Amino acid sequence: EFSSQKIDSDNMLEVIIHYMQENLNRRISIEELARYAGCSAARFYVLFKKGTGMSPVNYMNHLKIKEACRQLTETNQKIVQISSSLGIEDPYYFSRLFSDIMGMAPTEWRKKNGGGTDKSSSR
Repeated sequence: EFSSQKIDSDNMLEVIIHYMQENLNRRISIEELARYAGCSAARFYVLFKKGTGMSPVNYMNHLKIKEACRQLTETNQKIVQISSSLGIEDPYYFSRLFSDIMGMAPTEWRKKNGGGTDKSSSR
């Protein structure tokens, strides 16, 4: 059981970031991440912020938006589908978050990066 073992702080970030990447499709609380790391929520927050320069929530949002960029470029999925696949049920919140992090709306990003076209078609 992971909660009983303590993860040393150097390794903790690596383990936690991997856990975040594996769970991009859902909302994860600070408490859940802290339990996974084997420490209190307060200690976890401090260690994480010190190690990454971001709060766990901000870091998770950046991971989600990075994945959204990949999906916008490589798939034809609608923005609402991409948002939902990342555990963000409100597409307006998703668009606002995307714009805050990337500096432009998801649709604009997709156009600029040649996404949303079917790569297999031979036009």
